[in-house]
Amino acid sequence: MASHKLKLGVEFKSNPELRKDRAYQFIHAFDALAMLVGMIRTPNVGVVADLFEMHVSGSTLEDARKLGDRIVSVVLSDAPADKAGSDCTDADRLLPGETNTIDLAAALVALAEINYDGPLTPSVSASHSQGMKREQIVKTASERITAAWTTAGLSPAGKLAAAVKK
Repeated sequence: MASHKLKLGVEFKSNPELRKDRAYQFIHAFDALAMLVGMIRTPNVGVVADLFEMHVSGSTLEDARKLGDRIVSVVLSDAPADKAGSDCTDADRLLPGETNTIDLAAALVALAEINYDGPLTPSVSASHSQGMKREQIVKTASERITAAWTTAGLSPAGKLAAAVKK
């Protein structure tokens, strides 16, 4: 893979329901995933930083920031404002910027500060997008990510832009 400039991103799922009654429980916390990836000496193997899963597991942007260039992909979602992260399931995954429970602008700043240049993929639960056409989901996600991008002070190239003084 490395010779073709391909990267492999390892992801975790934190929902306790997925581990219930299972004899073997794989990694379900971001710090454990980071430790696993840190033991892999191949530089093209990294982490998928799923903001929703990080929120559910109690991880922070600082946890992700420590990984630097080992982040190979980022999944953008939001979570309900009236529900603790530890009580959320994948069915609670909202479009990015819906409640701002997960601070998308702060996440974008953290990613810019570590010079992340990989994909940003919005994700929403099917139960929260029922009745919406694909084009509407894409348009809404795009508008919210663009708004967060502007709030974060990022340039169109994704770099932190200097604050404009008036």
